[in-house]
Amino acid sequence: MLDVRAKTEDGKQVNLEIQVSNKYDMAKRSLYYSAKMYEEQLEEGKLYTTLQKVISINILTFSCIPNDRFHNIFHMREDHTGELLIDDIEIHFMELSKLGIKAHEMDSRLVNWLMFINGTNQDRWEELAMDTPGLKKAMTTLEFLSQDKEVRMLYEMRKKALLDEQSALDYVESRGREEGKAARDKEIVANMLQEGLSVSLIAEVTGLSEAAIELLSKQMH
Repeated sequence: MLDVRAKTEDGKQVNLEIQVSNKYDMAKRSLYYSAKMYEEQLEEGKLYTTLQKVISINILTFSCIPNDRFHNIFHMREDHTGELLIDDIEIHFMELSKLGIKAHEMDSRLVNWLMFINGTNQDRWEELAMDTPGLKKAMTTLEFLSQDKEVRMLYEMRKKALLDEQSALDYVESRGREEGKAARDKEIVANMLQEGLSVSLIAEVTGLSEAAIELLSKQMH
């Protein structure tokens, strides 16, 4: 994860976050940090009118928003008319996994930056940087850092840690599904036993072994 906080020349507060592993709570996280940044501006004795706009930008390597747009922007609007209540909170989600979908309809400079962040092949760098100010400097910096053995080692360690973290999350999710299914099976079997159904019939209906059903029956008693 990369988290950068900045302030524009006109006072806007900006938070840029790059997430490479799915925490399954990005919407709430982003809203919480946006609200926190907004609240932190109001020091004792200051007026509400001094509060500056907060812009949160989330660049994700996974899908989060249930549509096919790779760039979604959210504001506070009235449900029926779409009228903007206030423009002080703006939240962006940029999903790299959707980058190829309708990308031609978006700002080409943004697309070029996201393709670079997403690890596009180096032979395309010159093409991407042609019309995108600042991108060439980022590419030069990355090339310089990639020549440093210590930086490369730290990168590989970080990459391994992220893979290990994702594997652990996948295991927990899989284990949770298995435990949930086991609990449902246990409840179903218990209800069937209470109704007086035979062990063989319950086994046929649920797909569980007769030994497992008999063990559950003993535990109930």
